[in-house]
Amino acid sequence: MESVLNSYHPPIDWSEGYSPHSQTNSRIDETGWPLSPRSPSHTNSHLPESKRDKKRRETSDRLTALNTEFLLSREQNFRATLQKLQAELTALHEGGNREFLDRVEVLEDARDKELVQIEAGRGYALLRAEREYQDEMRRAEEEYVVCVPHFFPLPGLMRFRRKNELQRRLYYMN
Repeated sequence: MESVLNSYHPPIDWSEGYSPHSQTNSRIDETGWPLSPRSPSHTNSHLPESKRDKKRRETSDRLTALNTEFLLSREQNFRATLQKLQAELTALHEGGNREFLDRVEVLEDARDKELVQIEAGRGYALLRAEREYQDEMRRAEEEYVVCVPHFFPLPGLMRFRRKNELQRRLYYMN
């Protein structure tokens, strides 16, 4: 198949007379085929170019230029990006990355704040438990004194404790 494509010869135009050298001014594309007179890459001075064709050609030219520029600079861009990432990774390993250190500092501050709040809550809970314990001890002692008969009771003290106990019971019943 390849030999058929390579052996292609454009048709001979007999109207102007045949000359093997008359075909040298016709254009051939990169695959070896002759270009059509209406082809966008073939410049034909006889046909005026429309606005649409002109815009299409300019867009195609810009796209080709961008593609060529990318192909030429992609290795450089890849190397620059790779070096930047490697430098950032090295800075992370050595502890010199400012952005990372800032994030760690924010996290440490949040952790410290939470630990302070937890410690304050713990201190309050201990204080509250101590107060409740003292209150229960006082009540138990009063109850014990009221319930246990004394061999030598002091009448005024007993009356005072019974009165407080009755007042407390009435208060809790309401």
